[in-house]
Amino acid sequence: MLQPSATQAPPLNVVTDSASLLWRLSAYGHAVPKALWREADAAAQKLFPKSSLSFADVHMALFAAATQNREALAARLGAIEQRLADGKLPAGPVVPAICRALLAFADEDYRACVQVLAPVLGEVVRIGGSHAQRELIEDTFIVALMRSGELPRARALLDARLHRRPSLRDSRWQAATG
Repeated sequence: MLQPSATQAPPLNVVTDSASLLWRLSAYGHAVPKALWREADAAAQKLFPKSSLSFADVHMALFAAATQNREALAARLGAIEQRLADGKLPAGPVVPAICRALLAFADEDYRACVQVLAPVLGEVVRIGGSHAQRELIEDTFIVALMRSGELPRARALLDARLHRRPSLRDSRWQAATG
């Protein structure tokens, strides 16, 4: 387990690696102790207390959504939306949309997550990071589709992904949409 207090990684990696690992485990159905979320979130809040890089902001939203810290997410969203309104958010409206979708997912409102993410999925590349890092957003979308009963849509995305590259996890998800 990646623990922020025990790593010497650069601050951005501490935040993104911790948030994405814990989120993936949770989204994939594994129990993640609340204490791990709280420890990682506390470290992340010290490293990125204010809205800055879109990639960091999305990962901070993962922490806020998973820990149900609506106040932190509202404050970050407010700052993101102000930067967007001021023309100072190069990634554009995809950032606040992802943040809202993550909260909907954490609230188990999978239909809302799907509705918010669907129009911006093609723009996720704008937040930065590697393809593997951004795939977290697509994974969240696919799980939300499956949990909201939209199995044909989930299967279509999985078929496309499996056509690009093999994945045991995607093959299992595909079988579950069958």
